Amino acid sequence: MTLTIELPADKAAILLDGASQRGLTPERWLEELVIPQIQPPIEDPNDLPFEEWKARFDHFLAGLDRNTPVLSDYDMSRESIYADRGL
Repeated sequence: MTLTIELPADKAAILLDGASQRGLTPERWLEELVIPQIQPPIEDPNDLPFEEWKARFDHFLAGLDRNTPVLSDYDMSRESIYADRGL
């Protein structure tokens, strides 16, 4: 989308100077300033009611790969992990 903004000369000079000081184009600097203002805030999971949090967590778990092989006790043992180090 293209958006044209008419600025008074003094405001345009401030915009150009501020962008230049940051090594950005005026368009890029405005984008960095405006986009965070219009994006919805990131939701804090601590603010969710428990049932909503649980439903989202269950949905996350349902998407995990269930074909992960289970390691044997020996494979998880210290002897197995450090066998090549002589420990």
